Amino acid sequence: MSDEFVPIYTANGRADAQLIVMLLESAGIPAQMDQESYGHTLGLTVGSLGEVEILVPIALVAEAERLLEAYQRGDLEKDATDEELE
Repeated sequence: MSDEFVPIYTANGRADAQLIVMLLESAGIPAQMDQESYGHTLGLTVGSLGEVEILVPIALVAEAERLLEAYQRGDLEKDATDEELE
C-alpha cells in the first residue's frame, strides 16, 4: 500500500475534524489532520484558517468516501449501548 496521504474532507475546526478522524479510524482507515499552523495556534474554526483537511492513504480513498457519505446521510447504525441508554 502506498504511504501517500491525500485529502478527502475539509472540516470546520479541529473538533469536527477529530470526529471524522475517529470515525475513519474506527473503520480501520488511517487518517490525519492538516491545518494551517496559524489557524491551529489561534484556535480558529471559521474561514480558510479554521479549515482542517482530513487525509487518508490514497489506496483507501474510495472506502473512506463511502463511509463519509453514509455518515452524512445518517445511515450508520447505533451500537447496542446507545440503544440501551435511550
